[in-house]
Amino acid sequence: MAAEIWGEINDLNTDSSHILRSLIYYLLVRLNQDYIKMHETSPDTITDIQIMRL
Repeated sequence: MAAEIWGEINDLNTDSSHILRSLIYYLLVRLNQDYIKMHETSPDTITDIQIMRL
């Protein structure tokens, strides 16, 4: 995935921002899933009252 992101950065097109945004979002979601598995936390990301106030 990193190679795909760097490839897009090195060959920018008019739609590159959309592709990069989707790839990075996908990467962040996958990282969050792995973190949840490793730390046995809740997949519900809005459980903290401090976060809900933002």
